[in-house]
Amino acid sequence: MTKRYQRQEAIDRIGTEEHRMPEQYQRQEAIAQTGTEEHRMPERYQRQEAIDRIGTGGQRRLARARVTVAGAGGLGSPVLTYLAQAGVGTLRLIDFDTVSLSNLNRQFLYTENDLGRKKADAAKERLELLNSEIRVEALDAKLTEENAEKLIGHADVVVNCLDSISARLLAEEVCIRKRIPLVEGGISGFFGFVMCVGGDGPCLECLGYDRSMDRSEGCQDSDRSMNRGTERRKGDRLPDRPEGCQDSDRPINRITERRNGDRLLDRPVESVGGDRLPDQETAVPALGAVAGVIGSLQAVECLKILLGTDGPRYGRMLQYDGISGTLEEVLVKRKEDCQLHRRAEAGVEVRRRSEKETCRGQ
Repeated sequence: MTKRYQRQEAIDRIGTEEHRMPEQYQRQEAIAQTGTEEHRMPERYQRQEAIDRIGTGGQRRLARARVTVAGAGGLGSPVLTYLAQAGVGTLRLIDFDTVSLSNLNRQFLYTENDLGRKKADAAKERLELLNSEIRVEALDAKLTEENAEKLIGHADVVVNCLDSISARLLAEEVCIRKRIPLVEGGISGFFGFVMCVGGDGPCLECLGYDRSMDRSEGCQDSDRSMNRGTERRKGDRLPDRPEGCQDSDRPINRITERRNGDRLLDRPVESVGGDRLPDQETAVPALGAVAGVIGSLQAVECLKILLGTDGPRYGRMLQYDGISGTLEEVLVKRKEDCQLHRRAEAGVEVRRRSEKETCRGQ
């Protein structure tokens, strides 16, 4: 087995059969720019502007928008690509990792020529080739409690594509405190989910996630009670933990009943950050096509929020089953004693008091 396909081969329906190295294709040459910018803009986006819910006004709105994408990996690749091609004016991407061979089964922003490069630099270069009319801010940094608010910045929307539970929850807390809509997504093998976080809606902590999951060790295969969104055949799984994160011994309230014996992850894995995986035993099952589906859905949710259209998925988790080829919506509610919401709201009150004191001083 090659390192390139370890995430795919971790999926029980694929196995460890030898893969042939696909023929590599040279990067397409950038299409020559012709005419003035005023003439190029309508042509580039004319198919979008033909959509009633977008039009020229919506396209201008996208051009003025700022989106922060946390994580430029399997989910970040389609998110960043489609937001760039849609003409979102400013994209800020945050990723501290380097490109490794195990990324290339799903992270199509990168090629073999990028191995060892910083993802932030390689992704910025690729996105600017896709659309030279947008601004790309690449931050080679890891999201921490000390820098999260600064890194997220004054975004109109944040798209969460991180592979750590604690980092995801940290991004959510900052966004709830700053009243910034956030789009979540996660994958595991043939399955995935998408939901939006914002307003009075639920967050991941409301669904039972907590930061200790990144630190849990020594987990073995089990039938622990896990969060479930849809019923599945025995052995099939849905990603109640975003890619790269650990299982937990703590029981979690089920969204719907599940058949006896179903499990989220047959082999719980340790979050090691990025894709720096020591061996296949710790690799989270990840199929590139599924990452593409979920990342594309995240991009759609982001664009809907930016355009002000109806239907963002606040309190409505969309779960994708690649085996049956189905999508199912699950209604989720905010937990009354959610500590993340309490911390975020406490931070809002502190900010308001600070602003009032500043105004008095002036």
